[in-house]
Amino acid sequence: MRGFLIKFVGLSIVSGSTIGISKILITVFGLSLQATNWQLGLIGAAETLGLALGTIPAGIMVSRGSPRALYGKASAIVAVCYLLIPRLGVWFALLPLMLFTGFCISYRIVSMSSIFLGQLGAMGNGWAGWYKGTLALGTMAIGPWMGHLLTKGLGIKSTFYVSAGLFAGMATIGLLALPPTDGNGARRSRRRTGNCLRPIWQNRQVRLACFMEGLSGYCSAFFSTFMLVILMRDHGWARDRAVHLFVLNGVVYVSVLLGAGWVLSKVDRGILDRVIYGATAVAMVGLGLADRPLFFGLWTAVFSLGLGFNNLINVTNISSSGCDRGHVSGAATLMQMSGGCLGAFVGGLLSWVLKVQLLFVLFSLPWLAALVVRPRYRLDSTVNEESIVVGSLKYAHQPPIGQHLIDMLGDEALVQSQEK
Repeated sequence: MRGFLIKFVGLSIVSGSTIGISKILITVFGLSLQATNWQLGLIGAAETLGLALGTIPAGIMVSRGSPRALYGKASAIVAVCYLLIPRLGVWFALLPLMLFTGFCISYRIVSMSSIFLGQLGAMGNGWAGWYKGTLALGTMAIGPWMGHLLTKGLGIKSTFYVSAGLFAGMATIGLLALPPTDGNGARRSRRRTGNCLRPIWQNRQVRLACFMEGLSGYCSAFFSTFMLVILMRDHGWARDRAVHLFVLNGVVYVSVLLGAGWVLSKVDRGILDRVIYGATAVAMVGLGLADRPLFFGLWTAVFSLGLGFNNLINVTNISSSGCDRGHVSGAATLMQMSGGCLGAFVGGLLSWVLKVQLLFVLFSLPWLAALVVRPRYRLDSTVNEESIVVGSLKYAHQPPIGQHLIDMLGDEALVQSQEK
């Protein structure tokens, strides 16, 4: 089992890194094509839309075949797409290719999620957050830094070829590192889905968790799509300095996922909810008004901290809701992906009438609203009290580094619904 975990975590970090490289690479490529802010928003939304659209058919495919083989085929197809992208000469030609690329990447994420879920019972729930945490480490920290170094040292076109080579390499490595499995577990899970959907949406606590996941995805996508543009175009930052902010964002977020779960069992939940939502709102206002590197760094760290704890709060609410946790988290992750698609798209559209940076201030309003709504939900919740106690006890006895999550549930989410 240790051998599986080492191989899987390594593959997860590399997989996330390739996605992180693409985030920087596509933005830089769009800037080289003289794409405007709203055009960059459409490009970012196209990939996220592909991710959202691909999760359901990917879950069906995984349930009927081999996740390992599906991972290899999807990686090979993405490699071909990355060979084609640098040949494009206009921004709108990127849209269908990015949509298709996002669709294929969702198959990779779903396949790895399915395999990890199959091994989780033997490893124990204490390891539950490690897939999402290591994937985020690659996507949000290592990948953006590598993307910057590669584009700076090799140029945009050559970096696309390197990325294609990485995807092709993972198609082969995945066949060696991932265990052979079938989709029987996912098939059984799918048969139970219909019975669980109704109680999911009747539960107020779950509905709020799904909404907050969607809001988190919305704000995260807006940050990843436009922050580089804001820093380079509006503030004249060099690309290497701008990328440092992305790395800071990823490091703080992953640190919360992997190491801060114990906070939820030590701090009163009502107080923690208010602090996190309020801090996230303040951070977004700060990012909207910042004009110096120190302030950008400070508010990015607070913003990432807020999103990380928001994820922990939502997952613990899901685990204590009394509903089927896998199906609930599937709905939450689909909301997160949908929010991510809207974050890039709506941000691009609103850039016609408002300065892009000021949109951070506008998007802080839902977090302020959550400060008011959240206590009412908790007081008027329909969740069974015993369910909350049992869920809390299960959570409290997880090892601190994995407490946050049973977040693998977010990964099953990716099987059924992340995956940015």
